[in-house]
Amino acid sequence: MDIPAQAHPQQGWPANELEEVLTASVGVPDAGGRLVEVLGRSPVWVPLPNGGGPESPDLDLPTVEIGGAAYVPVFSSEAQFRHCAGPALPFAVAPARDLARGLPPQLGLAVNPGGAV
Repeated sequence: MDIPAQAHPQQGWPANELEEVLTASVGVPDAGGRLVEVLGRSPVWVPLPNGGGPESPDLDLPTVEIGGAAYVPVFSSEAQFRHCAGPALPFAVAPARDLARGLPPQLGLAVNPGGAV
């Protein structure tokens, strides 16, 4: 008997559309356009190691260096965030598009660094 899986399981992978597209893009060289499209309309979990929140005037975003470039780490779900950052690190959930637009041009977004995909 076939039992349909939940579309977006609470703690499983994939938990949302962004994670579905991340999974489908592995090994697909021309998946960049679709990834950017879905990321642009998705919320992301942003680590805030110094506390604060989206409305804080002095929000201090962490960065990671990948290939000599700086990126703000973001996560595709709370489960991915907790897997990589642990249970105690504060975070904010923000629309990826708005977050990216507010970053200086030399910073990018790194989705799920150290995570599933």
